Amino acid sequence: MEIIQKYDIQVEEWILEDFRKFEGENQENLFHEFGISPQDPNDPNCCYFNVGIQKIIDNSKNGRVFSAKATTTFKVKNNNQIPSVEFCFDILDSGTFEFAKFFNSRKQNTYVFDKKIPIPQIEDFRKELENVILYWDRNIKNTGLN
Repeated sequence: MEIIQKYDIQVEEWILEDFRKFEGENQENLFHEFGISPQDPNDPNCCYFNVGIQKIIDNSKNGRVFSAKATTTFKVKNNNQIPSVEFCFDILDSGTFEFAKFFNSRKQNTYVFDKKIPIPQIEDFRKELENVILYWDRNIKNTGLN
């Protein structure tokens, strides 16, 4: 497995409510989405890995007061082979790092300046990645190549 290209991060959402809406109790959450495309019909030795990250803050009185969502896509030469959990985690980690860079630059001079994006740990994602790999291998890998 080899990463051929990392595409620029695609920002899908940046919502930051007025600072007064943050008054009260705030709950932060970070969500990861990970997916693998079918083999590329124009380049059958490659497929695409997508890492979506969303950070949200919900306020006890005012609902959602912050939401940032972005996706990073990686073109991977996999020669129609099944990726390992470790390889997938490295891509998830890289996508998270891209999101953290975007988040850290965008949060400057705002009232979420002190919020951070935690470094992912493989054991927190192992089962989810195993399920994505299994689903891809059984249902998606060769879709559209026939």
